[in-house]
Amino acid sequence: MGWTLAFVALLGGCAGNSDRFPSLAIREAERFSGTFNPPPSDPAEAVPAVTDTQTLAQLVDKARSAHARFIETEPGTAALVEQARGLTAETNEWASAQIALADLAAHRSEALIALGDIDLLAAQAATTFAPEADIAAAQEQVSSWITIQDNVLLTLMRESEE
Repeated sequence: MGWTLAFVALLGGCAGNSDRFPSLAIREAERFSGTFNPPPSDPAEAVPAVTDTQTLAQLVDKARSAHARFIETEPGTAALVEQARGLTAETNEWASAQIALADLAAHRSEALIALGDIDLLAAQAATTFAPEADIAAAQEQVSSWITIQDNVLLTLMRESEE
């Protein structure tokens, strides 16, 4: 009971002279009035649907070209890796094999960049409700090339570490 009495006395101190403190009620200046009118939109200015088959074809051609260079370069890289097998990092053969592997990885990177751009087209198409079948087919094709490249690089890198 003692603590209840102390609590009531404490609350009584808060109920003192109320004209010394400002009111917490909303003032007239704090009231918002008016309406929000968005700017008129022109449907022609909307984000264009991504159906630019020329851009998609250019990206696929870019990936195809990178894949062709990868396939063309792979036998020479494999030969250099074979020559460097068992050698230390101080040898010229080992260094040449590592440079060839880096060149091969660069061709793969070019294909990956094209795939990234195709992925952007897919994201734009998904948000604009554009047809996505051609884009999905391009993604699948380029992804299959990159999977081949990944497997080749993984094998060659393992061999270069032996």
